[in-house]
Amino acid sequence: MPFSFNCPSCQRLIAAEVSAGTQVQCPMCGEAVTVPAPNAPPAVGDAEHPPSLPAPAVSPASGMAVAALVCSLVGLFLCPPLTLIGVVLGVIALVRSSREPRRYGGSGLAIGAICAGGVALLVWPFLLAILLPSFSRAREMSKRLVCAANMKGLHTSMQIYAQGAGGGYMDDMQVLIDTGQVTAQQFVCPSSGAVPGDMRACYIYISGQTPADDPRNVVLYEKPENHADEGGNVLFLDGHVDYIRPYSRVDELVAETERRLAQAQRRQAAKPNAP
Repeated sequence: MPFSFNCPSCQRLIAAEVSAGTQVQCPMCGEAVTVPAPNAPPAVGDAEHPPSLPAPAVSPASGMAVAALVCSLVGLFLCPPLTLIGVVLGVIALVRSSREPRRYGGSGLAIGAICAGGVALLVWPFLLAILLPSFSRAREMSKRLVCAANMKGLHTSMQIYAQGAGGGYMDDMQVLIDTGQVTAQQFVCPSSGAVPGDMRACYIYISGQTPADDPRNVVLYEKPENHADEGGNVLFLDGHVDYIRPYSRVDELVAETERRLAQAQRRQAAKPNAP
């Protein structure tokens, strides 16, 4: 006739259909238990002093669940690749805990790791979609500043040349490199990817001017391909540099400069020669 008794290890009720003295396995904790006589006293402790349960050992699955949660949280805030590791470890820990709950723990931590990893996998693509264009724009802005600094340096060298050449700018800016006043690198826009050596690869120079001409005149300007036809830096006769966009406006400024230069030449030709 079957009777029930408590397991000495986990104190769970076991229903046995075998005779006293036979060893059976506890279905909950898996310990081997000897079936007591039907009316025998408890093997350990009594009603007033129940047996104390052993402290549960930290199982490998609990450590795995903790590691999964840590990886997911770090991936959420700092390092996205760790998110995938956290999710994988969380799934493994949750499956092991579900199959053997008495042996493996940490199911709550595993669920937390999976949830945190899922949030990170959803959030990071949106953040990258927002941040990457911003980084690209900041990098382009820094290249524009370098380009503008190159132009201002060239204007300073042109002023020095004009002071020693009768007041007029050079016909070809190659003379600045030949005299060592500038380097070939100053003729390269960082956004263009051009190699130093070809001084006409990035900038276009409008010759035939003097420091006394109209300060609105364009002296040097970028080619449209430097910034994907978006715009370009323009060096004016008075020495200031502006980034002009759209590029069609650069063409308009160049056309106005050439028109003023042509008018100045006609006025100069119309003047009577001094005796």
